[in-house]
Amino acid sequence: MEFENISSNQQQQKCTQVNIMSYNILADCYVRVQDQPWNAFSYCEDEAIEWLKRCAKIQTKLVDSKADIICLQEMTWEMVDGLWVLPAWTECLTGSSEYIGVMQALPQKDITKNAERNLRSCGRRTPTGVATFYRRSMFTEFSPATHGSGSGTTVFLRTVSTIDAAAVHFIVNNVHLVGSPSKLAEQSTQLGGVMKQLTKGFNVLGSAGDKGALTRTAFVVCGDFNSDVQLNSMQPEVVGADGDSLTAAASLSAPSVVFGEQGFSRAPTGTSYYNNTMNCRLDHIMFRAADTQSGIEVQAGNCTPLCGKETKPTDTITDESSSSSSSEHAQGLPSMTEPSDHLSVRTTLTVTP
Repeated sequence: MEFENISSNQQQQKCTQVNIMSYNILADCYVRVQDQPWNAFSYCEDEAIEWLKRCAKIQTKLVDSKADIICLQEMTWEMVDGLWVLPAWTECLTGSSEYIGVMQALPQKDITKNAERNLRSCGRRTPTGVATFYRRSMFTEFSPATHGSGSGTTVFLRTVSTIDAAAVHFIVNNVHLVGSPSKLAEQSTQLGGVMKQLTKGFNVLGSAGDKGALTRTAFVVCGDFNSDVQLNSMQPEVVGADGDSLTAAASLSAPSVVFGEQGFSRAPTGTSYYNNTMNCRLDHIMFRAADTQSGIEVQAGNCTPLCGKETKPTDTITDESSSSSSSEHAQGLPSMTEPSDHLSVRTTLTVTP
């Protein structure tokens, strides 16, 4: 799916539309680690799992998406002149100056600790994190991005295009929640940090004295939650890092509870994770008006991983317009056409006063 590039013709319009993509790209350091059967990908052809080939396909997907905001999980950082930085392959987005890239800029010593942990657990001294890219022609940052080891990265964006000569603000968090069902309390802690980051951006706008800005602001949370989000269900699905699928009461499902309590809506993006035994909805784009009393509407449309209809967590996608066949998905991802074990999820958010 390609988004229509609508960023250039929104001046002085009555609504603002933003195309958002979230994608867990599957870090190469987590692939086929010795004595870790959950990432053996035994069902994958060697060519499908090889990083250089996967990387080229990921680059193509990102560029072709034409998204205004791209949130990536399981990014790996590279050491350049003694500092951990975004990998060189992301120049497919930033090299033309079309996008600004924001890595999860924890203190360098903390990133190094992450690299050392991965060396012990995966045999690769490679740190991982999240990174967010936004279109330079559409946004500026009204406050520096904030970062947390568990709460991900939050960017504070102001549109260049306006509604009645006033900018719209998007406070966008990109997070990867822990995957073990036994760590639901830790997921709650992570999401608590996410909410604090969103509130911080909202308070920055308030302290600037522009009360109108507070009524033109949307909260967005994207990422791999390692669980489904059932805002109106007592039986959300939870999937562990080892691939086991469990069912937990709503009181134990951190994303369902937190986003439900905070009044978020979920873009109906459908199934996003496939291995050779199951498929699940793990990747999400959540949204709401920052000020729920402001009267603005934030709506999601044009949603996908691959099809244009809402799907249940265990649905098999059969849309003929899919970039790869449902039978290929059933055999498990990555595949020769899909370079990660997750599909990207995408939506268009429309903000109307």
